[in-house]
Amino acid sequence: MKKQFIANKRAEVEFRTRLQEGAYVSREPSGNELLSELTKRVEKARIIFRAHEQETSFSPFLEIGAERGQRSMLLASEFRAQGFMLDLSLDSLREAEALRRPLKLNKIPQSVVADAYNLPFPNNSFAFIIAFQTIHHFPDPEPILREVNRVLAPGGVFILDEEPIRQSFNVRLWRRPTILRWWEKILKATILLHFLSEIGKSETDAGIIETSFSLPTWEKALNVFETAKAALTVFPFGPTETISKTGQEKWLNPSLPTRILLKLLGGNIQAICTKSPNKRRSYKLQAKHLLPPFVCPSCPPHPLLEQRLGSWYCLTCKNTYPVKDGIPILIERTLRQTLYPNA
Repeated sequence: MKKQFIANKRAEVEFRTRLQEGAYVSREPSGNELLSELTKRVEKARIIFRAHEQETSFSPFLEIGAERGQRSMLLASEFRAQGFMLDLSLDSLREAEALRRPLKLNKIPQSVVADAYNLPFPNNSFAFIIAFQTIHHFPDPEPILREVNRVLAPGGVFILDEEPIRQSFNVRLWRRPTILRWWEKILKATILLHFLSEIGKSETDAGIIETSFSLPTWEKALNVFETAKAALTVFPFGPTETISKTGQEKWLNPSLPTRILLKLLGGNIQAICTKSPNKRRSYKLQAKHLLPPFVCPSCPPHPLLEQRLGSWYCLTCKNTYPVKDGIPILIERTLRQTLYPNA
């Protein structure tokens, strides 16, 4: 299983800091364009949450790769859920306060800076976990989904969405920005752009991983969950085919027409996964709104952390984790010193 290099993590943090500081990133949305895009993301998340609110407990929840936290704020504000919004970038999480009113959301859940490979929570902690537009920033989805499964409570639900399925028929001559250049607009009008280039220029130029995965790779990653249902949508407007895990190792097999279109055009995957309730304990027996404690990400036993003088402290490894603007930085010691040397 491949994992991110430290250089990729540093690039992610530094890129988000530049954005938070107002640095201009060529051909990427900012100002009103960015607010419009975030509003669309909130509306899409609202539709997804409403579709699942009757049969799913949203508290406690965890959002991985929350960035500015708009979806977590939606859960807290409109669905009265309690939980954590988690990201590797402290500055991205800080932006939540400035966006709360423009997005017409009134609550901000607890923010946490942490590494998705090493979540600072005990096993079986969350009834609901989400990761939107996040997994493609890692070289392999499986280790991330294994960590999600670890902290997901028995009977809990995990949703990933807006993740790309790899397009085979693409020569990948260059990366294009979000806002197309004039000649890229011409190529788009001729339908050639989608077969010659990939998105993600700004991120990859900064050193951030921007990738897509084949169906076998997604299948292998989703197999860490007892049950899963995947909706595969061909780029850009469909069709969409939904497939449920059957208990067999090889199950993510769409019909031949869908498979051909996905190879030709690529697409997106949404997956809804559950952890079997037939374990030692079920989440439904726990207090609904009790947030899980933090555990130490630096020492293998992962003991519970204690709060001391405005920081978090591990009695086992004697490591102290700082809190900045009310946001704990719960990253393994060596990595934290690299990403946040002044924290």
